[in-house]
Amino acid sequence: MYASFVTYVTLRSLYLSYTAPNKAQMVKLYWISFGLYLGGLFFMWIPEHIIFPCDHPFQFIQPHSWFHTAAMKGSYV
Repeated sequence: MYASFVTYVTLRSLYLSYTAPNKAQMVKLYWISFGLYLGGLFFMWIPEHIIFPCDHPFQFIQPHSWFHTAAMKGSYV
């Protein structure tokens, strides 16, 4: 359900960005936001849950919290 909601919000934001009166600025902000969210997903969430076991040293940096930080910053932008 979460992935469905994120997909909807992403596509709706893309549509609104390209139809906004100040299109250039909104499109730039959209891609920054999308990059932050995707970066958190691919560099923190996926390695934590799929690639590395629970006792791997990578888990010491708390990647799940960093994923939420990136997702929050992406949503804020």
